[in-house]
Amino acid sequence: MSKLKLTIIALSLTLVLAAGCSSKNNANENTPTNEVKQETPVAEGKNDPPPAEEPPVEEATPIDTTTLANTSGKTLMKSITLNKNGDGGHTSIGIVSKGGTVVVADPNTMPTETTGLIKADIVTISHDHYDHTDETYLAESKKAGEFKLSQQTVETFTVKDVVVTGVSSGHSSIFMPDAPSNIIYVYEVDGLRIAHMGDLAQNELTEEQLTQLGKLDVVFLPFSDVTENGFTPAKTVKVLQQLQPKIVSPLHFTPEAVETILTELGITERSEADELAVDKAELDQAKGMSYVFLK
Repeated sequence: MSKLKLTIIALSLTLVLAAGCSSKNNANENTPTNEVKQETPVAEGKNDPPPAEEPPVEEATPIDTTTLANTSGKTLMKSITLNKNGDGGHTSIGIVSKGGTVVVADPNTMPTETTGLIKADIVTISHDHYDHTDETYLAESKKAGEFKLSQQTVETFTVKDVVVTGVSSGHSSIFMPDAPSNIIYVYEVDGLRIAHMGDLAQNELTEEQLTQLGKLDVVFLPFSDVTENGFTPAKTVKVLQQLQPKIVSPLHFTPEAVETILTELGITERSEADELAVDKAELDQAKGMSYVFLK
């Protein structure tokens, strides 16, 4: 057989085979399949966002209606701190007018969790040291309602039947009137003038301060001998000689300093009490200066 015939036969076989494969592939592509895709069912709510959590409901602190209840018919004053530790505390004083207006001076370690919240109309803070302020008490007071807060501020304001004046002063022998390190607060209530001196530690009061303070009936101030805090008995004696109030009562104190100060001033009328109720007319009749320690 010639080479030409062999070549023609080989080409013919190749074309036949190629056509068969093409038909087979086309048949497979056009044949319908019985395979059905199964979709995985989604559990109901599986992709839903989680429900929002309800914010916890804060229970209101119960109001203390007894500690500063005033049924005396006079102006009431009371020590209202749990911290009675002499030089480490004993700085918080509550004052209540005859009409029931409540002043809290220098709140510290207030008994909020034990007896409830002493709800104040006025809160004053002489300076920002830890033993003259109480952040928990202030926060709970804000939740309980409106009150006037004066924090180391020279100002005068009136709330109900009480007028309050802040007087610039010093926590040390160095006193800078335009940059006070302590504020003396004077409360005019029921005809009385009551002063919470904070941590006054000046050697003496200036003439301008004496004019601003005016005639004081009751004075709360340190009776201490801790020189690193600026306190000496001599300073307290000098200030009380300048002010000549009818009643003096200690904030920070040490027993030795108390005795030194009272002896130097010749104060013989001394007492301790849970509270002090004062009437202006009665106080005007009193002679000399008396010392009352509020327990």
